[in-house]
Order: sequence, then C-alpha cells, then structure tokens
Amino acid sequence: MLLCFLMLLMISALCGCIKKEAEENRAKGNQNIGKETRQDYSYRIGDKSVYVGQTAAEALQLLGGEYETYEAPSCAAEGTDVFYYYQNLTLVVLNTEKEKIVSQLYFKNDSVATAEGLRIGDPYAKVIDTYGEDYLIEGTALNYQGNKMQLVIGIKDQKVDSVTYKSK
Repeated sequence: MLLCFLMLLMISALCGCIKKEAEENRAKGNQNIGKETRQDYSYRIGDKSVYVGQTAAEALQLLGGEYETYEAPSCAAEGTDVFYYYQNLTLVVLNTEKEKIVSQLYFKNDSVATAEGLRIGDPYAKVIDTYGEDYLIEGTALNYQGNKMQLVIGIKDQKVDSVTYKSK
C-alpha cells in the first residue's frame, strides 16, 4: 500500500514538472522548442485558412461544398453551437446575438491534413517532428497551445487518432 502511495506521489510530481516546464516555455514565447514560434494554428485550403475565431461566413465560403447542420444550445457560452458536417471534417460555429464565429474544427478521416501536413493515421513521431514537444497532455491527446486557440491531437496505438482545432 505504501509503495502504491509513493508511486502515485512520484507520478504527480513528474506531471507537475512537465506541465510547469511547458507553461514556462510558453511564458518565454517558445511555442515549440526548436521549432518556429507559432501564433496560432489553422486549416489551409490552398492559400487561404480556416481558423478558430474566424467569422462563420468566411469559413463556410472557403470550405464550400455540401454539408448538413445541427444546432444545439452552447455548453461553453451564451448562444447556440451550429455544427456543419462536411464529408471529411466538422466545423462548429458559436452563434451569439453579436456574432457567428468558428469555435472548433475537427477532422473525420485521413483525407484532410493540417497546414503542416499531419493526418489521422500518421505516426506519433511525425507529430513531435512537426509540432515539437511543448504540449500539455489531456488523457491520450497532445494539446498544443496557440494564442487564442488549441490544436489537440489524439493518439491511439502510437498513431494520430484525431485532430481538433478549438478555442481556449
């Protein structure tokens, strides 16, 4: 019993150190150790970007194509969340009295990639090579912090299982 308690204590201390180091690196402006510093992440379509905080009208125009929608009360803010289901990704728009802005974008399959070329199914090593080691751990996901948003990359069996851009 004492051994289990000591192991839990060591794990907690280690996790605290890792989180503290990531926070210190961000405070110094080092979004990615050894990598180019990023302001925020976006999904690229040609030379245009879809990003968290963008107006819904602009994002929908850039994405084009057919989609289905679903609307529900927002859990994160006052207003509603409108889900735009495309074949390969889902766009979530926060709809308030004042504005309609992109709050989340997530990939459904490996036919789409991040601006840096990461896809669902890519190996864990490619995530680290592409985005660096300055991330927070959320369950089985790596959370890379941008200025106003997060890039959350789910890992399962040492491969990318999900890619989500979301607001902080």
